[in-house]
Amino acid sequence: MKLKRDRFLSLDVIRGICIILMILDHFVLMVIKFNTILSCDNLFWINLIAFCINVINNGARKVVRYIVVSCFFIVSGISCSLSKSNFRRGIKLAIYAIAINIITYTIYWLFKFDIRVEFGVIHFYAASVLIWSIFEKLQKFVVRISFYLVLLFTSVLIFAIKPTLSTSNILLPIGIPEKGYIYQFDYFPLFPWISIFLIGGLIGENYFKTKEAKHRRVLTRLLSPLLYVGQHGLGIYIIHLPLLIILITIFYFI
Repeated sequence: MKLKRDRFLSLDVIRGICIILMILDHFVLMVIKFNTILSCDNLFWINLIAFCINVINNGARKVVRYIVVSCFFIVSGISCSLSKSNFRRGIKLAIYAIAINIITYTIYWLFKFDIRVEFGVIHFYAASVLIWSIFEKLQKFVVRISFYLVLLFTSVLIFAIKPTLSTSNILLPIGIPEKGYIYQFDYFPLFPWISIFLIGGLIGENYFKTKEAKHRRVLTRLLSPLLYVGQHGLGIYIIHLPLLIILITIFYFI
């Protein structure tokens, strides 16, 4: 495996693990959604549905999901703090996010297969990178810490109160959805997750930019697949939805 220079390979491994676990979680959700539009008496499919339902109903899944997503956002924040072109990256990610909206809504309109993504991981990541591009330009410590504390306070407030709007989803990206809103597939609003992302950014600035950290790299043949996923995470995450649909369709007709 050809490795990219000047990368923290330990971060790539963690990112790779998180992405794989998130894709597996999406696979479980998509199998259940697929079963709502097509039923089958195939024994393999019946067993797969039962397994996926057990996973969804398992209380440990929710805990693991929060841990995995938090780790992913922290690593993303660290990586963001090491980048020199965050504004440009943020715009690029925003374009990808819009493409995901178009693709998932098109699938819904054409096939009634509801995997609509309105403000998912890539949307959050794009917004967070753009926010960091502003945050990193604040030179005075007092201004920076005040900026972060405002975002942290807002995150805690929205997470605790869980406010909603009566008839609109206009504030969905910041964590204030329409009353009764149930996200279909993937929803990660700015609040409270931005506070987790910024923690990663601060860790990156205060630790991973040091000379010592640059020599703490992880690499074995066993970890090469994880490194690959971690280093190409954006592309893999974008294409995983159509690939999962193809895979689930194959399982359905086995």
